[in-house]
Amino acid sequence: MRKMGITAGVVLASCVLVTLATASSSPGTTEIQYFIVNAYNIPNRDLPGDLSDPYLVIKNRTGGTVYRSNYQDNKINATFDPVSFNVLPNEMYHIDILDRDPISDDETCGSVYVLGHSLVGSPHNLSNPSGGGSCFAGNFQPSHQQLQVQRQLQRPYGRQPFKQQRHRNQQPPLERLQPHSPVVSHVPR
Repeated sequence: MRKMGITAGVVLASCVLVTLATASSSPGTTEIQYFIVNAYNIPNRDLPGDLSDPYLVIKNRTGGTVYRSNYQDNKINATFDPVSFNVLPNEMYHIDILDRDPISDDETCGSVYVLGHSLVGSPHNLSNPSGGGSCFAGNFQPSHQQLQVQRQLQRPYGRQPFKQQRHRNQQPPLERLQPHSPVVSHVPR
């Protein structure tokens, strides 16, 4: 068995750093990744007195959705359901935080394109319509828009895999993690 620890990545107003513990794989192989995504200081795309209703969408290079979270009402800081999808090393993924709007089109709060093999360790420029400029910083209290990605525990033995579409208020099958809690996961060979 090999052990994997938790690391974090951050999306700021101008860049993203995703560092994840991953099991080793050879190029061209598929590997399921589990994440918890925390977004901080999400820009308000709603009317004054209301807050954004954020959700997370991850698409592959053909525009096919590989993951979509449920939206959260009136949040500037949000923790999305655990995310799981097959990560292909040579696939380009579009990661987007959107604001749900029942009256008009949903609006982008920030996005980035990342190759599957580049999810680990490299900073990536963030396209963010609200502008601003920040650089990656270590652990600190958020004062800018950011998205934190954490490694999730592998699915416990005997439990059903995640379903991508769940009822809005249904809790995910794994326990939620606190943003900076250490986790070690055991993966069978």
